Amino acid sequence: MRKWITDIIQGESADATSQAKDDITAIGIQNGYAPLHIFRYNSDYESNQAIQSRIDGITAAVTNGDLVVYQYPVLISPRFDQFFIDQMHNRGVKVVLLIHDVEFLRGTNIGNSIDEIPYFNKADALIIHNPIMGAKLRELGVNVPMVSQYLLDYLDNNHDWHRLFTSPEEFTKTLVLSGNLFKSSYLTE
Repeated sequence: MRKWITDIIQGESADATSQAKDDITAIGIQNGYAPLHIFRYNSDYESNQAIQSRIDGITAAVTNGDLVVYQYPVLISPRFDQFFIDQMHNRGVKVVLLIHDVEFLRGTNIGNSIDEIPYFNKADALIIHNPIMGAKLRELGVNVPMVSQYLLDYLDNNHDWHRLFTSPEEFTKTLVLSGNLFKSSYLTE
């Protein structure tokens, strides 16, 4: 059995969309997972067959009995997400969804969104943020095993502890905001 983790490749952005996924991929690779490189693109005008062929190409080395950790959402399209998990299960592959965002809990599941509860129930297991999220997902009908990851943070390989200490004389009132500035409307209030 080989272990795989999705590596979502996208362009530069002013939000935190890629940082957490990149860090999760790096941690997975450090722990023996092989990357499955998925380039983020707009699949709106792509046929179902083209999406399925693309997934077959991405996962050509994945075989029966393997394990894939799929970082959700990939932000390509609901069809891509559905086809990915279906194709893996058709090949006898276990799929664990590592949840970064649950759109319906954030109130952002409008328009062209996946119906997340049935989708989550297709997975063999979920990696979620914490037990509170798990309780809410159970309440809404998710019935697959869930594991809490608890801590959400960014990798920091530069542990220069001096840079983390500020003497009272050097202290200034500044703020570093990590996350999506477009979702941080409170900054203007």
